[in-house]
Amino acid sequence: EVAPGQHEMSPIYCQAPFSCDNNVLCMEVATKEAEKLGLAALFHEKPFAGINGSGKHNNWSIGTDTGMNFFYPGKTDKAREVFVTAIACLAYGLGQHNELVRCAVATSGNDHRLGAQEAPPAILSLCPGAGFEA
Repeated sequence: EVAPGQHEMSPIYCQAPFSCDNNVLCMEVATKEAEKLGLAALFHEKPFAGINGSGKHNNWSIGTDTGMNFFYPGKTDKAREVFVTAIACLAYGLGQHNELVRCAVATSGNDHRLGAQEAPPAILSLCPGAGFEA
């Protein structure tokens, strides 16, 4: 992370309801432990002007109950076919429901993340890795 004293915390990936619980628990523990030290844990996306904030975000994927991740490019042609199809479906869905997505992710705090190495909340980024170069 960029700002002084800024750290990234990443609980183990799991199903969405459990992941949300883990996220809330980690924030509660960080808040209580900081208070014990006379400090404050800040979770605002950009608490100080001109310095990156926590950029609080979620990484997610969609998969099967057998462990197949549709958003993992894989190393075989078949796996890449599934990946490209999943990305195409995601892009179509985002295009069809962009107002709903924007309402779900664009809090007033998130809209202030512009600047430094941070992307505006209206941008979704994807890095598929090697093998997809033009």
